[in-house]
Amino acid sequence: MRKSTERLKSIITDFEGVNFFAPPYTTEVYSMLIKDAVVLRLQILCKERNIKYNELATRSGVTPSTVYSLMDINRRDLSIITLKKLCDGLDMTITDFFDDDIFKSLEQEIK
Repeated sequence: MRKSTERLKSIITDFEGVNFFAPPYTTEVYSMLIKDAVVLRLQILCKERNIKYNELATRSGVTPSTVYSLMDINRRDLSIITLKKLCDGLDMTITDFFDDDIFKSLEQEIK
């Protein structure tokens, strides 16, 4: 398992009152894949805005199970359409979503 995924698992759980960290991000967090970074960004945004996953689902027009499935760091699939809907639910553009330091130094996806 990648070091970054282990770190994510130790820091982030299922949003219900967990140990989130805020910017500035450490270099250890930078060494992650895009899916890990998307999950982390969504979790930070929800924490900052005090939005629970069920509320995010309602705002975004998706089912809660879709949000929980996407947030599962063990799942590698990610729908850009679902992510766009979640951004809409967060009242932000997808450009604003990806305009964050967490996406600047991602690991190579092709090994």
